[in-house]
Amino acid sequence: MRSSRVSKVQKRRSKHERLETRIPCAQEAATKTIKDFEMLSLCDEARAVFVKALVTPPAPNRNLRLAADRYRKHVRA
Repeated sequence: MRSSRVSKVQKRRSKHERLETRIPCAQEAATKTIKDFEMLSLCDEARAVFVKALVTPPAPNRNLRLAADRYRKHVRA
């Protein structure tokens, strides 16, 4: 009788130990999946912003016009 109790306790302990090793692995996999999804979302958003900027570029501001004038003067010289 005693040996069967010990055996049950060992089985429970062994099962518990297996779960303890699986939980961090599952948590790690879940964290990686979430990070990958966030990265894909950010890539899609960045792609949309980039394409929008190519299709409808903003008007040049004062600083850009001044820089272009300086460049033209430098290239002509």
